[in-house]
Formats: sequence, C-alpha cells, structure tokens
Amino acid sequence: MLFIITVALFFYTNPILGIVYIFVAFEVVRRSTRAIGSSMPKNFAIGAQTVPTQAKKDEEMASYNPPPIMRKTLEEDVVGSMAPAPQPGVNGPNEYTFKPVNDRVVGASMV
Repeated sequence: MLFIITVALFFYTNPILGIVYIFVAFEVVRRSTRAIGSSMPKNFAIGAQTVPTQAKKDEEMASYNPPPIMRKTLEEDVVGSMAPAPQPGVNGPNEYTFKPVNDRVVGASMV
C-alpha cells in the first residue's frame, strides 16, 4: 500500500513530495515492526529465564509500596485541632444569628 501511494505521488504530484513520502513510509515501517515484534521481552529470551507468573509480579509490586503509616498526617492533625464548624442556629436549621441587609435595587429583575 505504501509503495502504491509513493508511486502515485511521483506521477500525480510534485516529485519532492514523493521523496518526502519515502522517508515517511520508511519511518512508518520501522516503527510498526518494533510495535508488532515479538510479545516476549528480550530479557526473557529462550534459555535465558522463564517468564514470571502473575503471583511473582504481584509480590514484586507489593514490595515497592511503602508500609501503611499508622500516625496521623498533617492534614488530619490540622483538621483535628480546628474548632468545630458553627451550627446554623440555636432554635432550628433555618435560624441564624445574623440578618442580611439588602439595599434597594432599582431596575433589577426578580429572580
């Protein structure tokens, strides 16, 4: 397919575009052979080592994680030392200790 496109570019467009496409085609082929190549990693080649099992991989990944910290983090210390959040009123959920004051708004629409 790449060869047909290259020939068509040489015949129907500028030859410089065909030359540039040759480099593009070469790079596409080079990158696709690396991606399509063998699924077995190189360090697990035949005779060198065996492919590790999933249990072995899980054990290795668990060794990378640090042990859980049992002490509190800085955020937990700060939140624990803060005063409790004020409750929205003494007599009920909608009764506050302050009353907002609105100025008279002229020309505004009712929302």
